[in-house]
Amino acid sequence: MSDQNHQHPDMGAKKTTQARIEHQNDNQIKTGIDPKIDSEKPFKYSEPTGRLGEIMLRLMPVGLLLGGLSYWAIVGKIPTPVQGRAVILIPRSIVNIEPRQGGRVLTLLIQPGDSVKKGQLLATLEFPELETELKDKKDRLADLKQQDKRVDSVEVSRRQLNAASVERQQKANQLQIKALQVQLSSNQKQREAYLSHARYLKNFQNSTDERLAAYDKLIEEGAVAKLDFPSYLFQFNNLEASNSINRVQIELDRLKGVDESLRAQMNALTAQNNILNTEKRQIDLQDTASDILRYNAIADQQREINTLKTTIQANKNVVSLYNGQILDLSVNPGEVLAPGGA
Repeated sequence: MSDQNHQHPDMGAKKTTQARIEHQNDNQIKTGIDPKIDSEKPFKYSEPTGRLGEIMLRLMPVGLLLGGLSYWAIVGKIPTPVQGRAVILIPRSIVNIEPRQGGRVLTLLIQPGDSVKKGQLLATLEFPELETELKDKKDRLADLKQQDKRVDSVEVSRRQLNAASVERQQKANQLQIKALQVQLSSNQKQREAYLSHARYLKNFQNSTDERLAAYDKLIEEGAVAKLDFPSYLFQFNNLEASNSINRVQIELDRLKGVDESLRAQMNALTAQNNILNTEKRQIDLQDTASDILRYNAIADQQREINTLKTTIQANKNVVSLYNGQILDLSVNPGEVLAPGGA
């Protein structure tokens, strides 16, 4: 126990000195000067200095990062994204001037070394193939117009002739219909006369029968003597009346058949007139359809001509799209360029 409680003088001094050094080390971290260390007997202790260097090494990247962020916050800019279409022309870049439509160079208005401005006319082109095609289409258009005039003239004449023929035929049919109507009217009058005569004969027959019945009654009563002559006369008249009634009925039946035939003829003539009207309308519709086809053909041809004219007009002038200087020319007047050729 005494050994444990007794401390060696040197060990106590060492602990005291270590505690002081640690305190002094704290002062060094704050001020960098140790006021309590004797200059004549400096006390060196390397372990705290190594820890400080390690801490500084660890903190150095953080400090650099913070410093960089501070600098960027002052002078940096945040990019703002935008959308759009543009062609960025790098200064002193070389741009090829190419025609959109192939053709022959008619005139060349520039030379190497010339300065040009945007929109300046550089050359003019001609298009032999397009011009030939345009001429063919114009000739075709002229033919279509001439053909349209001829066909229209023929159609007009045909319509006029057909209309006149239809009108004549319909008038003739109408006259026949009127004649048939007159005949029907006459037959109707005859029918009425026959019917009236048939009624008369029927009445006469009934009257004769009544007289004969009265005469027979008088004979039965003994008022008159029976004679064969009156009875024979009455019977003869009755038979004649019956025959007349039969003849009238035959005539009525005949008139009925005639009337049916007349009405059938009238219906046929009316139907023929309707057919003539239908044929006339069909001819008119055919001519109208033909007119539409010819009109569309002419319109299509004219549209193609306008398209070719627009193509030639839009591509005959080669203009500069930029401001710059001509470096080199790879074409001469009279040469033929393909589409996109320089």
